[in-house]
Amino acid sequence: MPWMDVTQYPDASSCALDSRSWEELINMRTTHNVTLSSGSLGPKAISGVYDTWVCIKGHEPWLRRCGERVGALPGDPFCFVFQDTGDFIHGTFRPWGSNKSLKLVKSTCKA
Repeated sequence: MPWMDVTQYPDASSCALDSRSWEELINMRTTHNVTLSSGSLGPKAISGVYDTWVCIKGHEPWLRRCGERVGALPGDPFCFVFQDTGDFIHGTFRPWGSNKSLKLVKSTCKA
């Protein structure tokens, strides 16, 4: 897994997810009908700053506003790193990259 470069998107602050907490993000599953996958950055984490990631599929408001600028495709989950503000719950979900390139979320489809 490549290390995130949050500077790769000059408009990262305006393209961060609207959610400011994990609770809000989890609620998006029903309010925005999205699919979520998340996990730890493990040894690549920067403790207290970037510890976790989340990949989201189907968040149309974000795709319309920012998707094209960061290369997000509607059918591919797009991944974010959570920038912690010190309490592990509230922070900013910063654009990281497409799941196609990061390969964080495995497909559950069988041939």
